[in-house]
This record gives sequence, C-alpha cells and structure tokens, in this order.
Amino acid sequence: MTENVRNVIVHYHIFKNAGTTVDAILHANFPATNGAVEGKYPWDTLTNQDLLDFILANPRLDVISS
Repeated sequence: MTENVRNVIVHYHIFKNAGTTVDAILHANFPATNGAVEGKYPWDTLTNQDLLDFILANPRLDVISS
C-alpha cells in the first residue's frame, strides 16, 4: 500500500513569542498556500482532531497558523 505524505508547516502562535513576526515570514514565503485556524473565542484551545480536520478540509495549504 502506498501512502500519500503531505508536509504541512504548523505555526502555533503563543502570545508575546514573536508569533506575529513568524506569521509575516510564513505569509511572505507561502503567499498562496497559507491559512489560519482559530477557535470561536480567543481563549479557545484547538485539539489535534480540530487541526487534522482543518488540514484535510484544506488540501492546498502548506502552512497553517493558529
């Protein structure tokens, strides 16, 4: 069985840890294939399944920020 492997860069933005700078660098280097996933509220936590569902629903993304 051959498995398709897909590499995705996931940037989890932690407040006050250069996240905005990293976000800008990723957007500059992947202008057409980046996306963001957030919870409903700023304090929400995303589960592994939330992230996996987002990745599978967006097959053209190479970079995902949160």
